[in-house]
Amino acid sequence: MVAYVKKRRLGRTGLEVSVVGFGGIPIIARPRAEAEEVVRYAYEKGITYFDTARFYGDSEEKMGAALKDVRGEIVQATKIIMRTREDAARALKQSFRNLQTDRIGLVQPHMINSEEELTKAIGPDGSLNAPKEAKKTLA
Repeated sequence: MVAYVKKRRLGRTGLEVSVVGFGGIPIIARPRAEAEEVVRYAYEKGITYFDTARFYGDSEEKMGAALKDVRGEIVQATKIIMRTREDAARALKQSFRNLQTDRIGLVQPHMINSEEELTKAIGPDGSLNAPKEAKKTLA
């Protein structure tokens, strides 16, 4: 039985998510079966927003396995650390495989630590173009 967790619109995305989300860092250190059980428990208690990153070890794979049968009921978020469109596109394809899905609700640039990195990420060949291109391909 799913417990009630209040939901809210996520920014201007139109996505409705639980006000409490699940972050993927803590499951890195957990054995796969235990990690999948924890993720599934969070979902069963009403969590619908799951955030991870390829940078978080095998977190994407563990979340992907735990949530593969409830894709339409959750929003998954991941991050890309690459700064070029080409590198980010490759990373994003791997995230789709790891998460065992054809839809990721939110893709965020990860660890932008300088104005130079930001300029590169948002530029014409920057990493923020990869999610836009993936969205067009999947639409």
